[in-house]
Amino acid sequence: SSCRAVGLALDWVQQGRSGGSLHVLLQQDRMPLAEALQVVEGNAFKATSMPLILVLHLGRLSAAQSSLVPAALSEGLGPRLFRGSRDEGTALRATASASMGLGNLPSPEEARDHVIVVLAPAAKGWDPSLEPDAPPALRPAPTSTTMSGGEGDRADVLGVWQEASKNFTIWTGAPLDSHFPNQLLDEVSVNFLPCDELRALEKGKNQQMLEYHRQYMTMAFPVATRTAPANFNLATAWSCGVQMAAVGLTLGGDDGAVLAHTGRFYQDNGGCGYVLKPMHMRMEVGRQLTDAVPTPPDRLRLDLRLLAARAVPCLGEAMGLVSVAVSIWGAPGDCSRQVYKPARPPGPGLLAWPEALPAEDGTTPKPMSFAIAAPNAAVLVLELMELDTTAGGARRIAFFAAPVDGLRQGLRWAPLWSLSATGEPRPTRFGPMSGVLVHAVIKTEPRMAIPR
Repeated sequence: SSCRAVGLALDWVQQGRSGGSLHVLLQQDRMPLAEALQVVEGNAFKATSMPLILVLHLGRLSAAQSSLVPAALSEGLGPRLFRGSRDEGTALRATASASMGLGNLPSPEEARDHVIVVLAPAAKGWDPSLEPDAPPALRPAPTSTTMSGGEGDRADVLGVWQEASKNFTIWTGAPLDSHFPNQLLDEVSVNFLPCDELRALEKGKNQQMLEYHRQYMTMAFPVATRTAPANFNLATAWSCGVQMAAVGLTLGGDDGAVLAHTGRFYQDNGGCGYVLKPMHMRMEVGRQLTDAVPTPPDRLRLDLRLLAARAVPCLGEAMGLVSVAVSIWGAPGDCSRQVYKPARPPGPGLLAWPEALPAEDGTTPKPMSFAIAAPNAAVLVLELMELDTTAGGARRIAFFAAPVDGLRQGLRWAPLWSLSATGEPRPTRFGPMSGVLVHAVIKTEPRMAIPR
């Protein structure tokens, strides 16, 4: 639902000496590409009609095998494939977008109920085969369906994809060039940026990243193999203006990045998976490159006290010690985490923490305090953890997450959610009764003017 970009790594499964079929690599298995496209067709537009970006990784396919993909897409998705808009108003908007370096980029509204195909650049060696390599003497001899790699094969597959681009929209992908060159005005290209390079650019070229991504599109992704997935701080990408940050949702409740993703997209803009970038991070139609750029929002100081929790689920029949942690996922300088110590519930389903209660002399307790320089990219994550007396350690039993720039001060009710096995948020079994009463104080801190 709130995830509107899906990546598929394609592989070839040999069937006999002369046959084979396209498959999609899963974490520990494969499934036929035709079945994967049926899942996309049947489920991608149930919760929202906003367009789905389908990122295809073809690095494991030979040229001949890659040439079979366009036909498989047409057969599996058919009218779902975006073919561009034809009306005069859209043509005028496309011309305006091209003049700003955005190519013929459609708006989400124009591509509703459709799939846009993106071809990712090859990342050779980053995604090994499911099976270990056989000793050299036991490896099968190459067949007509294994990689031949000739110039003629590459020219043939290029022709096939160029012909396919006449029938549905295809965006090409390329590694992000850290020199930030201009791109062609008449086409849309997606830059791909590994998270380790993202962190280096965020430190050394943050302003250049912001300016570049007012015009051009990038997807940041974790540096991890399919068989050993790991995520990264998605908000680092958002704070640099990067439009898309890939996240492995199957890591579920054990990964905080999934909670940050939920906080950013689950409720904002109706949970459709698209959120408009702040004005200072985007290039408005009609605004010239020489025009003054809107200033970033003021810094925030967020003070929180978690007063009590109600209808909290537990691991067993009776609730044990429960702690609560509040994290800020944002630009690297904004990231922070504070914790209330584990406390025993005063009653069934009720929780309160001594750190949030007034002292015996009536003095107000010290709040959790967070300084946030880039509130438009930051996400607040609140987690309740119960001590597991059987397996040991603390396990998350519920959470809440929301964009920092959408928070309001005062006494607020934070509903508690849980995650499904596929990373989809859902209410706890107690529904809207389950939540945390929070007292929030939000103060703005004007940015220091830089003398010119």
